[in-house]
Amino acid sequence: MNIRNFTMIAAIFLAAMMVMACDPPSSTSHEQEASRDSAMDQAHASVPIPTTQNFMTRETVAEFMRRIDEPNKVFYVYVMANNGNYVGYYVSRGRPVNICTFLTPPDRVERHSGPRYVTRSAPGMDGVYYGGNACDSEYFFDAATDSLIEIVTRGGLSMFVSEQPLELDVQRIRVDAGTG
Repeated sequence: MNIRNFTMIAAIFLAAMMVMACDPPSSTSHEQEASRDSAMDQAHASVPIPTTQNFMTRETVAEFMRRIDEPNKVFYVYVMANNGNYVGYYVSRGRPVNICTFLTPPDRVERHSGPRYVTRSAPGMDGVYYGGNACDSEYFFDAATDSLIEIVTRGGLSMFVSEQPLELDVQRIRVDAGTG
């Protein structure tokens, strides 16, 4: 056996070993994916996605942005405990902002060996790292008063944020303006 034949046999052997080392996806998962795709095809045929004409959600988001862009806007922030009792309310210069809202990107992409990139958390402007997201609230516009209302739930407290005072029998929470 010459060196060329030996090299060819070794290359074929190595290629066969590499193919055998890779586990092909099971036929069960292919069947499950095909079933899921078939069901989705039937769902789309039975209930097609309607063409949107009015873009109401987009209009609501745009109106929200216009409203919170007003300088010196006052918001009423009602705090409710998890037992349903109101703790009180604040009058706020601007709407409450989630601690996980940043002025800089929360992630940074770092290049590692070759074409690999890794995404890591970036520190905040105050030099510490934060987590979480700001997707724990809903907002809408009251039909009767056209007031922007936001409902935020975190832990055991809920906050109702409004541009106008709500008709609730609750005391204003006052911050002591003392020099303490």
